[in-house]
Amino acid sequence: MSTWYILDPMNRIVAAGGDWDAFADENDSPSASVENVVGRSLEEYVSGLETQLYLSSLFQLCREAETAHSFLYRCDAPWMARLFQMRIEPGEKPGELRVIHELIRSRAAGDAKELVDAAAAEVSGAPRCSICNAVKLGDVWHDVYARPEKKFFVSGYALCPSCSQHDPARQDDKMLRIFDAVPARSDR
Repeated sequence: MSTWYILDPMNRIVAAGGDWDAFADENDSPSASVENVVGRSLEEYVSGLETQLYLSSLFQLCREAETAHSFLYRCDAPWMARLFQMRIEPGEKPGELRVIHELIRSRAAGDAKELVDAAAAEVSGAPRCSICNAVKLGDVWHDVYARPEKKFFVSGYALCPSCSQHDPARQDDKMLRIFDAVPARSDR
């Protein structure tokens, strides 16, 4: 699974493709089809001010340095834990960026779908890291698929301390270790 989009200098989506529509359909999100996102600001689709600032900083860095940047991140569905790589690279026109999302690994999420359904009406309000998907309870960040309990479902996004200290090599290694170490709930 690979999707991509082109951002203009104002971070508006000017084109999108790859498996974009298939991914939107798979996630029951027809409003995220190519025809619905082109012409809109990427910010409309990014939850949480910290995450918006994080991505804006990376976009600015790539534009100014005219170099590519990539990192791993989680993009889970209730039924599937998924690890993606986001690659940001200069576009063909000045100020444009091409952003590619490539599925690296995935695994069934076991009984997490039932937990999401059960928790839908009773959200705790705890923040979730937009990069690694950890959930903050008190002062501790937890992986929801490592301990899928009702209290781990959230209503907002932020960046956990580890992800906000973005060191690409260390961060990607951490993401791979965590993703590979935690079996799906039904596998335990």
